[in-house]
Formats: sequence, structure tokens, C-alpha cells
Amino acid sequence: MKPLRQIFDLAVRHWNAKKGLRAAARDLEHLRSVATTLRTTPREIPTNLKNLMLVNAAAESNPYLVSLLLSAGADVHAMRDIALVLAVASENCSTVDTLIDAGADVHAFDDGAFRIAEESGDRYMISILNNRAHHPV
Repeated sequence: MKPLRQIFDLAVRHWNAKKGLRAAARDLEHLRSVATTLRTTPREIPTNLKNLMLVNAAAESNPYLVSLLLSAGADVHAMRDIALVLAVASENCSTVDTLIDAGADVHAFDDGAFRIAEESGDRYMISILNNRAHHPV
């Protein structure tokens, strides 16, 4: 089986099995090392897989992996900017800043990021979103 197919199958298996985003994120770190070992550059990974990996990395508050995937061509707007909404839910300001710097829309997903921050009572996250909404980089 080809290495990219193995990476895709592993990501899809975790996603479909609903083992949770934590299990998928642990495997994503492993997949990065597998890709390096096989001399596979991130640009050779299919865009839909990079987008799926981006969503998982954002949900798991992994700003390093988020940056790596964005630089490799993952779409910050994939699935209606759900990566930003999940980063806000995980309460990781660094990941949120990384996504917004890459162009994520703070009002996407029916203001989902704002609603989640408000529901959690996270005043600091609300202020970050408000400041970035009114003063984009």
C-alpha cells in the first residue's frame, strides 16, 4: 500500500470510528514522522487530508501542527472555518491567533466561535475575537 494511502486510511479510520479527536491527534504527530521518514513532503499529502488534519490539530490545541499544516497548504476555511470554532472550544489562544493570522473568519459558522466563548464564559477569548474581528491583521 502506498504511504499516502496509509496516511489517508488511518485518518479516516479514526474519524469514522469516532475514537475521539485526541486519538486522531496523537496519530497525526506519528503520521508527520512517518511522512518525514518516507521522505514525503507535506505538499504531497492530499488537500482534503490536510484539511482534516488541520481540524483535528485545532481541536487538540496544537499550534505547531496547525502552523505546519497551514504552511503545507491546508485551507483555513475548510468546513466553514470549523477549525477556529474548535480552537476556541479548546480554549487555546495561541491556536486561535494562528488560525486568525492565516485568515480564518471569526464570524464564520454562524458566529460559532463567539457563541462558544460566550457559553464558556471565557472573557479573554471573547476579547481576542472582538479585537481581531474589528482590527484584522
